[in-house]
Amino acid sequence: MAMEEDEGDMEAALVDSKIAEYESFVERVLKADHQRCLDEIREATAILEECRTLRSNIRFLIKEGLCEHFSVSYCLSPVQEDISELETNVELGCQFYVKAFVPNTSCIFVDVGLNFRLEMPLADAEAFLKDKEQHLLNGLELKSKRVARVKADIHEALHLIDLMTSVQSGRGPGS
Repeated sequence: MAMEEDEGDMEAALVDSKIAEYESFVERVLKADHQRCLDEIREATAILEECRTLRSNIRFLIKEGLCEHFSVSYCLSPVQEDISELETNVELGCQFYVKAFVPNTSCIFVDVGLNFRLEMPLADAEAFLKDKEQHLLNGLELKSKRVARVKADIHEALHLIDLMTSVQSGRGPGS
């Protein structure tokens, strides 16, 4: 009889340690992974939004001209139909602006990856940004699937913890 109680205590201690191990795993690994995936999605979404805004501005430049859209403080040749240069304010970050002179509005420098910038005509830049948008959307889809997998893993681990707790309390699984 005493031997059965010792085995029961050992099994209860083993179940307790496994429950603690699973809870620790959920907290340390799965929830941290979930948060990291969400942060990656937020970052990718911000980049996608910047890309869309730039593409929209370029499309507008090609279609309509420059002065009206870019909150340009002063156009050097406002009477010309085809504006070739301008002055504007550019945000450097943290709401800090500086005046900038753009000598040639027919080309733009676009970040093509790995912090390399390539000078392109506006039409080429628009086409490049369209492809980049699609690439970013594909990446977001993969990141969303990763978030769903991690959420499913968390749910499964919590379900296992619940099952172990029910077995330990003597209710049996699914009670």
